[in-house]
Amino acid sequence: MFKYTPKKPRGSFRSQKISMFTYVLSFSFLLFFSFSELSCFGHGSEIILTGNVDTAIMNKFASNEMVIKIYDPVKELNNEGEMIRVKLDKEGKFRTNIPVDKEINYFGFCMQNESLTNKISPGAIIPINFPERMELGSNELYLFESGDQIGMTISKGGIFNFSGTNSEKLNCQAQIFKLNGPNTLKVDELRDNYYLQKRYTDFFKLKQSAMNLDQKLNLSILNSFRENLNDQIYNILSVNAGAYPELKMLSSFFILFLDPGAKAEGATYYSRYFKREIEENIDTTLVTNSVYYPLMAFQKEWTPLKIFTPGKNKNFLVDSLYDRITSNYSGRMRDELLLMSFKELNKTSSEQVKLKLDQALNTITTPSYKQALAKWKREQFTAFPFELEDVNGKSHKLSDYKGKVIVMDFWFTNCGWCVNLNAAMHTIIERYKNNPDIVFMTVCEDKNKDQWIKSLETNAYTSPGTINLYTNGLGGEHPIMKYYNFQGGPWQVVIDKNGQLVTSRPPRPSDGIQLFGIDPETKKYKAYPDDQVTMKNPNAIAFMKLLDESLAIKTHAAK
Repeated sequence: MFKYTPKKPRGSFRSQKISMFTYVLSFSFLLFFSFSELSCFGHGSEIILTGNVDTAIMNKFASNEMVIKIYDPVKELNNEGEMIRVKLDKEGKFRTNIPVDKEINYFGFCMQNESLTNKISPGAIIPINFPERMELGSNELYLFESGDQIGMTISKGGIFNFSGTNSEKLNCQAQIFKLNGPNTLKVDELRDNYYLQKRYTDFFKLKQSAMNLDQKLNLSILNSFRENLNDQIYNILSVNAGAYPELKMLSSFFILFLDPGAKAEGATYYSRYFKREIEENIDTTLVTNSVYYPLMAFQKEWTPLKIFTPGKNKNFLVDSLYDRITSNYSGRMRDELLLMSFKELNKTSSEQVKLKLDQALNTITTPSYKQALAKWKREQFTAFPFELEDVNGKSHKLSDYKGKVIVMDFWFTNCGWCVNLNAAMHTIIERYKNNPDIVFMTVCEDKNKDQWIKSLETNAYTSPGTINLYTNGLGGEHPIMKYYNFQGGPWQVVIDKNGQLVTSRPPRPSDGIQLFGIDPETKKYKAYPDDQVTMKNPNAIAFMKLLDESLAIKTHAAK
């Protein structure tokens, strides 16, 4: 651990007192800054970026299009996250003017993948730093200020360099990301060895040591840029520098759900590591201007519920997470965490989330967050009014299937787990084949139509009796994909007889079983359906129970 004292800010402030788990670093005492200071960063209404992307990166993704993702937690809730598509010339040069309505903005830099040889789905939006800094992934987000005019170079390996007025804050962030990459990869190699040897306590100790090291190195880099950063930017980056390594540490507990043998040791280690609670005075305006602190705080509340409450019913999990957030946080920070919680819980507990929304709308006080949640409530439980074509060019609309339960599977070529889901669905489709009140559809995300047709012919991704539809070359950019916030696959949607969304995150029938492999002749994925294995799988049983409940719903009379 280490401490530092930030430069004393000017002006007055009104702090809020909240209770939370101990933050590993002693960053929290720096968070006494006024909103008035945070509003004086810049006065422009746009950010201008010019520069070039290494042609090696363009060749890797077979693309001349860079995608800049603008992170906004309010827009993320309603799947309205903004992406700016920037054309690169043959030398990788570009220029773009990005309108912004906030002083502090976070951008992630990606490429539109068009390669058929790099084992990434064509059309997918991939972070430029892939695969050199894989763990950072799309979370490698850079802080920009309104009015910035920045020159930038992105070299092979996803190495960033910035120039221009106020560019030092960006070079500081670039050095932190660059340093964390190699360190992360070395730790991951040793971590994987511990995991394979089932040395779970050593695994978590290593991750914590890596976190502490990352935090110290991050602050060291930040301090080397101190004289070129104003107080507000310095302190926001300080929070990011401490919160991001802890976010990675919390994410490492996902192995508890992959290996039951890790659960006991992991739970013990977690309870020891995060057992302390303290009272802190913090300015929530500052921490919510950090991109990583809210994400870390959410994981800090959500992770122990997943670890310590296995087998609890969904109402308990929804109520518990809601109570933790509303008890430990207040104001804008509480409101942002509530938005995150509903988006996360809706993946598996949509019915329980519905029951909690009105209470949350009465609790949230930040106007933009209240409006976002109200909009989400209106739209989230309404099925997207799709209109998609089959292989013969025939159009299929949601309204065509009034009175029928619809199951939609979303897939793309070379997705092994999509093949696995299809193998499980083969059994389920057979079970319902004589029921006229249910229809099974597949939706392919491939951007190349010929590739989609060839994949249909393999029978690896679809089963007899399904209606196979296509996103007309738009892939992940199709409105139906954005509406449900689907990236990659496989995903499923269940719609009731009245055209209302039952869930866009049903139990996945193939989870926990493997029913696919590589065909020795074609060297491509092949489905191996097994009725007995599927029918005994708890996730498949839960999925069929959901279908039966949906079939029992009566059709509303047309008005």
